[in-house]
Amino acid sequence: MTKHILLVLITGVFFLPAPLLPASELRTAAASFSELSPELDGEIERDPAWSGIPWSRELFYLHRRKQPPVNATRFKTLYTGDALYFAVECREQDISKLKRIYNFGEFWNYDNLELFLQPKEKELMQLVGNYEGMKQNIVARDVARRTGYKTSWLCAAKLGGDRWYLEICVPFYLLGVVPDRGDVSMPFNLCRNSVSASERSTWSFQSGSFNNVKDFGRLVLRKAPENRRSALRQALSRPHWSALEERWLAIRNDPAWKPVFDRNPREYAELMRYDRKRMREPDYAARFYGNLSRLETYSGKLRTEKRERILKRLFEETGHEAQGGMP
Repeated sequence: MTKHILLVLITGVFFLPAPLLPASELRTAAASFSELSPELDGEIERDPAWSGIPWSRELFYLHRRKQPPVNATRFKTLYTGDALYFAVECREQDISKLKRIYNFGEFWNYDNLELFLQPKEKELMQLVGNYEGMKQNIVARDVARRTGYKTSWLCAAKLGGDRWYLEICVPFYLLGVVPDRGDVSMPFNLCRNSVSASERSTWSFQSGSFNNVKDFGRLVLRKAPENRRSALRQALSRPHWSALEERWLAIRNDPAWKPVFDRNPREYAELMRYDRKRMREPDYAARFYGNLSRLETYSGKLRTEKRERILKRLFEETGHEAQGGMP
């Protein structure tokens, strides 16, 4: 079950201001390029993409307290040609105590993980996922506009006997930076709300609220292999396949789009035949993007024409009234 709500509040880096933690306390995690993409099904231990990636070794801190939590958390990370991935393991003393979800809009009241990334100054991203694979996010308004509101990201979860897993996929199109010319470093933290244990914990010690950037650690994306740098740069210029799919599913049954579909029957027919299993194929995703873009361009044209007609009518009516009122 996957749900998400977009809340709009969020290269090489190459160099962002360092967090204000003392150097001895500044934690760093690193992600390297992987030829294999995770399946994104919550099955971390059985996924070949994750098999050679080590788990983090540092204990999480209780929020605002330099003590370990009861429910331990660890993670690993990698990146592919189009996205950054995280795999997280959340231990549970009693998994039956996970809070039943009634309104994930108030995600802070439930068991979840919050991933914080700041790829560029003042562009904080907060991605939230839970043990059922539900998700929410808070990204800056500028990022939403830059991506044409195609801010999709993915997560998948799996429950175990004494733990739950969460996998997260952050497209480079959303992130806005890639390690094509060198290592890319950014403020980063991973935080956990464990309602079952009545505790909150963080990977990098947090003296303030979870989104307190000055206490973040660092995530370093290691420089990509030379033969993969072109693909990374392309990932910045075209929406991720998940964003394309999300956009299409949102409009395909919307009656307001029927005039657009009627005037673009070929593109509409091709999109209606889309195969989700092929969306990760670059050529297939490119054709999908082309068809969807033509529909959106035509939709924009219709909106502009409608606005111009309304304005023309208003000006004509206003002109008639002014003339009728003249002596």
